[in-house]
Amino acid sequence: MVGDQILVSVIEIGNFTATAHKITDKGVLFIFDEYVTSRPMNNQRSNEGGYEESDLKKWIDTVLLAAFPEELKSRSDDLSIPTVGEL
Repeated sequence: MVGDQILVSVIEIGNFTATAHKITDKGVLFIFDEYVTSRPMNNQRSNEGGYEESDLKKWIDTVLLAAFPEELKSRSDDLSIPTVGEL
């Protein structure tokens, strides 16, 4: 249900609470209740190429996702930073 919380243990980063914000036919949108880490969009600290081509997205898709518990990795379609509308 919207408002339900889960605890996510991210290997070598820490334990974080995530709250269900939206439920659709495709699944549930969980948003972490606090920052997992602070990283620049790109190593050169620019937004060139936008989020889809950023170093941040590459890190989220590889390092962060790999650090998720297996039961969440196998059930996750996509990790991203929340949009203003999702917050």
